[in-house]
Amino acid sequence: EFVQGLYNGKYCYSDSMTEEQIALLRIPSGVEDIIRRMVAENRIIFLTGNPGDGKTYLIKAIKEHLHDVFIETDMNRVREEKIDSLMDDIISCYEQNKPCIIAANEFPFHKLGNHFRVRSPKLYKEIIEVRRNILIYGKQTLELKRICIIDLNERNLLDKDRCIVKQILDKFTSLLQPYSGSNTTLAHNVSALASNLVQQQILNIFSYISMSGQHFVIRDVLGMVSHMLVSCTDPDHEGSGYYYDAMFDGSNELMSFALQFDPILLSSPTWDEKLWNGEITDGWQFDCPIKWPHQITKETGTVEDAVIRFKSIKRKFFFENVFAKELMSLQPQDFSKCIDILVRIKQDPTG
Repeated sequence: EFVQGLYNGKYCYSDSMTEEQIALLRIPSGVEDIIRRMVAENRIIFLTGNPGDGKTYLIKAIKEHLHDVFIETDMNRVREEKIDSLMDDIISCYEQNKPCIIAANEFPFHKLGNHFRVRSPKLYKEIIEVRRNILIYGKQTLELKRICIIDLNERNLLDKDRCIVKQILDKFTSLLQPYSGSNTTLAHNVSALASNLVQQQILNIFSYISMSGQHFVIRDVLGMVSHMLVSCTDPDHEGSGYYYDAMFDGSNELMSFALQFDPILLSSPTWDEKLWNGEITDGWQFDCPIKWPHQITKETGTVEDAVIRFKSIKRKFFFENVFAKELMSLQPQDFSKCIDILVRIKQDPTG
């Protein structure tokens, strides 16, 4: 229920989570290290980003390190008449060399800055200077004074070097394994998403998504993985609920964007004909399909039913058959070339 609730449900927001639930989701990151270091140095920390980027969650996850720190976990809930009081607290921390953390979406942060321009020109000037030196992974181009801005909107959660998807997959499959015995589809999803082959194919798709330049928040990533795993346990969900179908039928922004990398779009006449006729019986890492599309048309099913079955089998083949890796070469060439260039730059920066 908890994992299911991460997809467009009540557990999408850390404000509604218990300490135990926050601990279940905790995946250590470089951002947490930065926050702890900035607190130890008595910085005024502005944690900014889009809704769903994990600002409140990050603060709650490391609260044991935040003793005697003034914290506002959500600027959106600060009413207009309370802005002056909040500013007084921040200015007091600034002048008394005490740390504080303010979590704010982009517009509330901009609005707060305008207030500081009148109330504390010195603090405002430093905010403007530091905005050009946003901290994400600890690198900086100027010497920080008191102000530190950590903009989660600038981090790429799907970047190949920092992708958190594998950590989420490992955590969720481990969490769900004891509960999957009574649901065969859930048992399949848990086993498959814990395997190296399936994970690598999934991570390859996320690598292509990361090249888009789009920003996807942690809430979208958690929602997508949870839907892949446990949509089969939702009585209102149509379809079988296998992860390879669920990955491409969700409604959050990340899942909608992933549709352009759906394996059914990879045209390979030879493989497609074999998958339609049930001629691929080797290389399956879990179970070989029992019924193939051509059988449906020969029985009482319609062509539409056969096509639906074909799409599901082709996705299954892409993720679970050792012979499907060559299909990756059919993904959009602009993304493939971009990844190849970045890999070469990393391997030979002088070249």
